[in-house]
Amino acid sequence: MFRSHNAPAVPLAAESHADTTVADTFPLDVRDEEAAALIQQVSKAALAVMAEMEFSPAASTTGLDEFLQDPAVRRPPPERGGSLAPLLETIGAAGRFGLNTHNGRMLAFIPGSGLVSSAATDLLAGVINSFTGATSAAPAMMALERDVVGWMADVMGLPAAAGGILSSGGSMSTLSALLCARSARLSGSLDSACLYVTAETHHCAAKAALLLGFPKRAVRIVPVDGLLRMDIGALRHMVAADRAEGRAPFCIVANAGATSTGAIDPLPELAVAARELGLWLHIDAAYGGFFQLTSRGRAALAGIEDADSIVLDPHKSLFLPFGTGCLLVRDEAALRRAHSVESGAYLRDLDDTGDDFADISPELTRPNRGLRLWLPLHLHGVAAFRDALDEKLDLTEELAARLRATPGIEVHPGSSLSVIAFRRNDAGNDEEQDRATEEIVRQINRTGEIYIATTRVQERVYARIALLSLRTNREHAERLFALLTSALESNSAWEARHAQ
Repeated sequence: MFRSHNAPAVPLAAESHADTTVADTFPLDVRDEEAAALIQQVSKAALAVMAEMEFSPAASTTGLDEFLQDPAVRRPPPERGGSLAPLLETIGAAGRFGLNTHNGRMLAFIPGSGLVSSAATDLLAGVINSFTGATSAAPAMMALERDVVGWMADVMGLPAAAGGILSSGGSMSTLSALLCARSARLSGSLDSACLYVTAETHHCAAKAALLLGFPKRAVRIVPVDGLLRMDIGALRHMVAADRAEGRAPFCIVANAGATSTGAIDPLPELAVAARELGLWLHIDAAYGGFFQLTSRGRAALAGIEDADSIVLDPHKSLFLPFGTGCLLVRDEAALRRAHSVESGAYLRDLDDTGDDFADISPELTRPNRGLRLWLPLHLHGVAAFRDALDEKLDLTEELAARLRATPGIEVHPGSSLSVIAFRRNDAGNDEEQDRATEEIVRQINRTGEIYIATTRVQERVYARIALLSLRTNREHAERLFALLTSALESNSAWEARHAQ
């Protein structure tokens, strides 16, 4: 049963600071019994968050102003340390505001899940504090990370020469991918370079191009078909025209699960075109890539194995905590050529093994991200992730079918994988339908029970549902449909009154 939180369920820091005693504080180098006590209290706080997941609203700002204006919360750190308990209470209260991405009611954007077994590794990784930029500094930890990267390359069907790196997410992975493409396919000035995307491509591609020094005109938008897939004929025509005008085409960015709708570009045909045109084929599979674990996903993503580079986000479709991304490159040597420089003299005591992560990524010092993947995959097994993804596909297919059968609702035919884009189609002209669609989303979100979002597809407003949270189940899908039906009835009554 849903329970609305009108205020933080725990007291704010101001209510507890008076109880602070020296006995409640911890030394800087906490060890033994004190370390056990600290970890126990943090674990208790984490368990409290987990206990509230089922009942917490999908989004809430009730009491936010009061919280942010509390001088006991927004203050500089004290000269002398305080008690841990009220500090954890403040963190717990802060976590209740905004979008609760950890619960199954969050169906907007690409929901996160914060897989607990993965989150637990952050404590261990932080205490061990391995330096994973150079192999000789943490050879075993880096071997475990290479193993999970190799597993992902196998899942995507890449050859033995493939390699990759774990990153903070799709944006940083895309930056490195386009750097590889630039290094492999361009020479000389960037002024005439051409990078081919569609209007459905994630904005991180354009941002990466900007950060890499490309002019804005380098990003060329290719038309799409009725399913929002890149038009191969239009692509070939644009490349030919650009070359005839002295420009330098070098890369195609294809979607393997576009963020707005889940749309998938024609990957096999794009692979053929990329080879014939001499272009680097980069595939953005940040959202959709791990559906490759399922039979339906493999069918939908056929051709992904022909990519020169692939971006994946385990913090999306492997349910891991945010900050866990991956870049795979067909030939690891391309990563090395794009990222490697001569090491500084201060690293001369570290053995140069020739396969350091610092040589294939922008980072030297980096967190030990490998454990975030390694432990959950070995603890739960790959089948558990496959089953969870199949469940999301089942829920999406069922909900999409019900939406298509609902009068007044149109589901975009480009919707794919676990994303559904839909809109009102019986509320007048396009602008009126846009407003009616936005009102449906507002009414659903106002309840706090379920949170969805809007997007724009080919200049029209669509409501958008993403069923990807590990904790989203059939009960949530049923409740969403009930809220949608109620919103439709409410909107129809309002429109009827104002039409008279």
